[in-house]
Amino acid sequence: GLILEDDTFVVGLPPRIINQASLLATSEHRNTIEKALASVIGRGVRLRVIEGDCLADWENLKQREARVQAMRDAAYARNQQRIATSQSWDEILEGAARAWSACDMRALPQTKARYVRAMVGIIQEAINSLCPNGVDEVSERLIAKVIDRVATNAEVPATVVALELERTVVMGCSIGGRI
Repeated sequence: GLILEDDTFVVGLPPRIINQASLLATSEHRNTIEKALASVIGRGVRLRVIEGDCLADWENLKQREARVQAMRDAAYARNQQRIATSQSWDEILEGAARAWSACDMRALPQTKARYVRAMVGIIQEAINSLCPNGVDEVSERLIAKVIDRVATNAEVPATVVALELERTVVMGCSIGGRI
């Protein structure tokens, strides 16, 4: 045994016999060892078998596990951010559909133009709030999806809507990191 830390009793095995760790890890042996440890220590503990035969090996393992956990947490946070951003763009898509449905005289070209102009402003605001550090590839694709929806509603090419969006950027409402 190397150390009793919290509720974990750490047993170290030298690298040359680490393949024997599976004998200690079987449920029957593990339960027997944990019961014996509990009777000696006076409380329940978990058995943990590691490769290494000194406390430094245990500390190194904990550091590696902490780094791995930090990477997992960061990946989880990035994934959650992607999901949140995607949901926000989906809400903008729904808003585009509602705005189009609310328009009177949708067949008129001036109504379509006002709709496109209003939606370009909404897209611009969404870009500013959802992409404060610039637009990445995923965001570009989500923006394109919204542009396509607006273009379909207004019966204009998507390039026209994208051009209007870029024109607002040039006019002083920079969204950063774009073309």
